[in-house]
Amino acid sequence: MVLCRRRRIFKGKLAGIGFVVLTIVVFTQYQDFLFLNCCNSTQQKNYEWHLTSPSCMIRTTNLSEIFVEVKPNNKNNISIFKAESSKVLIQTAARTETYINKRLQKHHQACVGKEFIIGREPDRSIPFHFQVSKSHQLIYCSIEKAGTTFWRRVLQVLDSTNLDNPYQIKPLNVNKHSQSLAKEDIFRMLAKLRTHAVFMFVRNPFSRLLSGYLDKIYTANPYYWGMIGKEIRSPEMNNAIMRLDKMKTLRRIEKTQIPCYHDITFDEFIQYVIDAENTTSHKRDPHFMSMYDLCKPCQINYDFIGKMETFKNDFNFIMGALNISKFDVNDLEKMTSDDIFLDVATSLDERRNEIVKCMSMHEAYLRSWKHMQIRGLISNQQNYPYSEKQSQYLNPIKFVRTLKTARSKSTSKEDLKRQKEQYFVDIYRTVELKKLEKLVKVLRNDFEIFEYEAYPEAVFVKNIKERLNHSEIFDALR
Repeated sequence: MVLCRRRRIFKGKLAGIGFVVLTIVVFTQYQDFLFLNCCNSTQQKNYEWHLTSPSCMIRTTNLSEIFVEVKPNNKNNISIFKAESSKVLIQTAARTETYINKRLQKHHQACVGKEFIIGREPDRSIPFHFQVSKSHQLIYCSIEKAGTTFWRRVLQVLDSTNLDNPYQIKPLNVNKHSQSLAKEDIFRMLAKLRTHAVFMFVRNPFSRLLSGYLDKIYTANPYYWGMIGKEIRSPEMNNAIMRLDKMKTLRRIEKTQIPCYHDITFDEFIQYVIDAENTTSHKRDPHFMSMYDLCKPCQINYDFIGKMETFKNDFNFIMGALNISKFDVNDLEKMTSDDIFLDVATSLDERRNEIVKCMSMHEAYLRSWKHMQIRGLISNQQNYPYSEKQSQYLNPIKFVRTLKTARSKSTSKEDLKRQKEQYFVDIYRTVELKKLEKLVKVLRNDFEIFEYEAYPEAVFVKNIKERLNHSEIFDALR
């Protein structure tokens, strides 16, 4: 009897302890929920109340591992406890800015009937595309090759105390230290999407694909050669190598037997994009995927949609709406080309050991030089000044100085713009017309949802002329 009574008492105590633990867990989750909601819903009330309310105390994240130490900036940044939230500020400004208001209205109209066109990007990958500025209650959906690196830097600067411009952050540190929604549970994600200002930037699909090809396939990028190149060319050979490896009939495959895939043409690349969007047999990459698939614009209510074609105006709109004055878009524009040159030079140097397995450093530098000419950063009249022997020992600092010198000697901005436009036309003339028509079909949602012309004259009308050979434009050794 005594033993049974003791057991009942012990079980009762266990039940009591379990109830207390459960209560603590629920209360903690409730506090988190209060933080997301009461901080937003009562922002228009007493300022001091927020400072004393434990459920609305500001939370910080340790970002000290970034290029320069980054901490929440309570001095220079807009306080999270302002009279109106970022969401309200941007929505109010959008209603009064005519071209933004029209753009959003057309976007909503384009989404009618497309609410269930979701795409193939796995649900688990979606949160990684959304970057957060906690101090300014901003959520940015990143679309690669549409200003993603720049905007991720901007969000980090907004959350910092000692950074003045985005280019103080190394490009290699941008993705590593970005704050995404990936670590949040579903309820916090939904709460933040409701309470934060949500925005994205898009780009003309034709321009975006060309930029992706130049940056990831044409220039010396062994990682993408190995990952995407194998998807584009010789799938039979890849399967054969995998079978041999599994059977352990070959312990070592000679270098000459494994292609580098460094010579993928733009025509082959376009075919890969078509196949990757049409079928599930090809590995996809965010740099080349449909924009709607990455950010779900017809399922998520965006407060602002910017375009790379009107970047200056759109950037100024966001900064003005949020009363942020620490950025000058004209100053940032002047820094852009220097940042591009530095990124190109350091990337080549860091990849040197892998690059030389496939091509000489001389050809790698020549390709990057051509890339800068295609982008309209240096003139066609400025030739790469180093010999093959000199290229072997060229260091990043010297190459950056050479690029800057070539830029200073280049013609006017108008001439460089025309040069860039002509390259765009000529490069798309290397692709079969029927293939371009297929490309429009697989990217139809991007053209319709974001209001881009599906059959522009520069791509289709001028393509009727005699087709150009890939080597006529891209052969850096000619």
